[in-house]
Amino acid sequence: MSEEIETIIYRGHEIKTYHDDNPIDDQEDLFNAGYLIYDHRQCSIAPKGKDPSFAGVINQLWRESKDDTTEIDGEYCFIFPVFAHIHGDVVFYISEQKARRYEPTGFDISMKGFVVIKQCEEFHYKDVALEEAHRIVKSYNMMLAGEIYGYKSDFGSCWGFWGQDGYKQMIAEAKDEIDGELHYLMRKRLEILKRYIKNKVPIIYRKLPEVA
Repeated sequence: MSEEIETIIYRGHEIKTYHDDNPIDDQEDLFNAGYLIYDHRQCSIAPKGKDPSFAGVINQLWRESKDDTTEIDGEYCFIFPVFAHIHGDVVFYISEQKARRYEPTGFDISMKGFVVIKQCEEFHYKDVALEEAHRIVKSYNMMLAGEIYGYKSDFGSCWGFWGQDGYKQMIAEAKDEIDGELHYLMRKRLEILKRYIKNKVPIIYRKLPEVA
């Protein structure tokens, strides 16, 4: 069950916001050219069809490679080591320097995984692939921190809003949805009322839909 964050009252209707506990079923839903794999006793992540222990295979191939790309499963890929600061919570970094900013001794920092980006037309160059690697790591950090959101209202629901900007967008969309439904109900009410008037239906027999 998703954890409720708050209830917002807008034009007499409730908007309940939640942490989205299941933002993606598989990495391929978000990252069509890459994936994160991590093999740690406190945090194991792998794409569909792979075990977290495959990170060890990638590590060996990456260290043996003499080029910018490494052949994995018959495809040339850019490999970026991932560092994790694990101390209760888990936070991933592409840069060891950034990880040590919060733990200078390195005691709670491990390098047990990678972001793998397939070399393709979109990610043909390493610097572009690196940007995608940062996006993947940032997305996972949001998921681990519970920064993926959803809402339910009297008129609908929607999930998969990322970060604080996504949360603000979600509230705005929920309010727009309520505005649209109330506008529709008011228009329907006026159409029915016009028919009653045209047909000279007595007031006591007129039944109109309620609009909050």
